[in-house]
Amino acid sequence: MTRTTKRILWIGVIIALAFFAYSFFGSKGKISLASPLDETVVYLDNVKYRTLDAGETLNMTVDAGTHNILVSKEGYFPWIKEISVLEEETLYLSPFMLRVNPIGELITEADPEHDKIESLVRSSGLPIRESRRKSSEAHIEIWATGNAIYASWAGKIEDAPSYFCTATPCDPTLEVFQGAEAIDNLDFYKEREDVIIFSAGTGIFAIETDPRGTKNFQPIYTGTRPRFHKQSTDTLYVLDGEDLSQITI
Repeated sequence: MTRTTKRILWIGVIIALAFFAYSFFGSKGKISLASPLDETVVYLDNVKYRTLDAGETLNMTVDAGTHNILVSKEGYFPWIKEISVLEEETLYLSPFMLRVNPIGELITEADPEHDKIESLVRSSGLPIRESRRKSSEAHIEIWATGNAIYASWAGKIEDAPSYFCTATPCDPTLEVFQGAEAIDNLDFYKEREDVIIFSAGTGIFAIETDPRGTKNFQPIYTGTRPRFHKQSTDTLYVLDGEDLSQITI
């Protein structure tokens, strides 16, 4: 074998190793996922990854490309998302999960607070464009127009989640949902800024604002034509016809 042939061979080996190194190390991204509950099980691309506690953050290094995430817990609706991860990108995900069978109790007319609570629900106004509802941290404003729900970033543009600014110049307003029925009530889920609860038609629902990949949508209550008032972080008062109840979310 001549010296020239050896040189060509070594160059070929170096190129092959560089290509392998790029494929193995370079085309990677990360997914950072925060668990909403204790004992949630995370599946990555249909393979069980690990179990998490509430508030625990799971950081996963993945190949750049499309991935499926499933977060599950017995007694709760699963949270599912198909997302695309870019090379060297870190994608932050914050699942939410609602009980399949919500905890609730009727508030009867014998309850001394019945009339006060009913009045509270009936007087809960729907936020509209001219009188938007702000999140607890005042970063996001939400409102409804007819059968559509909108969210707008109200903080510093440089701090906005990337999915609020997909155009140049940035117009940080999203259409979160559009359905067949008019929106009756609207508020934030717990103290979160990225999940909205609303009533429309026969139900009360929760939906995430993040439009990336699969948009999760979970039911809270199904009835006739319910309205609600968010009494506290974990409590809704629900008026459905003549039935008044308290639901823990």
